[in-house]
Amino acid sequence: GRTHLDVNIYEYSEQWSRTGGSFMLYYMNSARGGWMIDFLEKNLAGGRAHKVLDAGCGGGILTNYVASHLSHSQFVGVDIHETALKFAREQQEQLNLTNVRYEIGSIYSLPFKNASFDVVICSDVLEHLTDLRGAIRELSRVLQPDGVLLFDTIHRSFASLVLVIVFGEHVLRFVPPGAHQWSMFITPEEMATLLKLSDLQQQGRFEAIAPTSWMVLEIIAMSAGLLGRDQGGGSFTVGGRPVASYVGAARKSATG
Repeated sequence: GRTHLDVNIYEYSEQWSRTGGSFMLYYMNSARGGWMIDFLEKNLAGGRAHKVLDAGCGGGILTNYVASHLSHSQFVGVDIHETALKFAREQQEQLNLTNVRYEIGSIYSLPFKNASFDVVICSDVLEHLTDLRGAIRELSRVLQPDGVLLFDTIHRSFASLVLVIVFGEHVLRFVPPGAHQWSMFITPEEMATLLKLSDLQQQGRFEAIAPTSWMVLEIIAMSAGLLGRDQGGGSFTVGGRPVASYVGAARKSATG
């Protein structure tokens, strides 16, 4: 079984700022957010507004980014922490986004009817869940037949142990210590099986998310106090075989 993981660090609003514990998510936006936007533009029927759920949206860093690029679609962000949602709403107001709303709710029991959404996004969440199968089943439930699930998570590999846990949390400290538990990371093979069990068909390959060389240098400089967390110009890329973080897509069967 999957062991308990304390995610209370995510309930504090300062966690979500550009200089807070989740600052790295801002640098990942253009890569994984861009990948999601590109996938949706290529694979969803155009000409109509789509309903999009971001399940476990946290401070809305990814939600607001994607919503700002897909202004014709309607977004709902759901999270269990009201303080994170308050931050998300504040950022939404600053960005003048009218196509997003945020509400409290659990990924294990989403407050929506069956087949409510064309798209479900689940980012930085799956590797924190103790009942992974139940959560993915719930994500599938609220998806329309032929709807799309877009996710990212972390591979349970030696590379992720070194990069995310040892360096990320303890050496460079660009991830809050205790934010992750390596045993709860998900291999691509496990993810593929979990999707099938919830009537979701994998679309294409799972793709790695990785920092550019420049981003790695900036992370080291930030950790040494030579560069502010909000002063970097580096980014991440999407592509190649999953090593640590990876993105993926799945489509619910047309019969639902």
